[in-house]
Amino acid sequence: MKKFIHNLSTDVNGIAEWAIIFYTVFPLVGFIASLVYLIKKEKIKANAVFFYALMGLLINVIFYMIFGR
Repeated sequence: MKKFIHNLSTDVNGIAEWAIIFYTVFPLVGFIASLVYLIKKEKIKANAVFFYALMGLLINVIFYMIFGR
């Protein structure tokens, strides 16, 4: 991971790479972690988890389209 971060530059392409990381990877990791917590602790049903995952991905794509350019 340290090598990957070191290879990212700060020019235009590097900024685009950072935007991809911050607007897609980090929210997805947090969202998946929260879904795992809900499944284990709250015992919600699989259909609800699928719906939440779909809505989270949709919101994530919308934010990336707005702010990631």
